[in-house]
Amino acid sequence: MDENKQKHEYFASTDKFLKEKGLVEVVYEGKNINWYKAFNNSILSPGIQILNYLVDKDKNILYEESLLDNFSRNLKKLFKDDLDLTEKLKQAKTEKDYLELLQLYDTKLE
Repeated sequence: MDENKQKHEYFASTDKFLKEKGLVEVVYEGKNINWYKAFNNSILSPGIQILNYLVDKDKNILYEESLLDNFSRNLKKLFKDDLDLTEKLKQAKTEKDYLELLQLYDTKLE
C-alpha cells in the first residue's frame, strides 16, 4: 500500500502482453482494453521512467508512452470514432480522469 492507502499489484509483463518489459502495474484491465504501467530505472538516466501501455484483449501493445500528455494523445486516437469520449477527453487532467474514460470506452466495445 502507498501513502494514500491505495493497493498496487505488480506482474511480469509477459503475463499481460507479448513483450518482455519487466514488472508492470495494472492500472485497468477490461474485457477489450487494458492499461499497464512499467517502471524503468536505467543506469543512464537520473530517475525512474514510467511507461504507460494500452494493450488490446489479444495482448498486443496499441500504444506505449512515457508522458501522460502523450498518453492523452493516444487516447484521442483510440476515441476518434466516439465524439462523446473525445469531448470528455478534452476535460481530462488526471490519471483518474483517463481511467474513467478508458472504462467507458471499454464498455462501449461490448
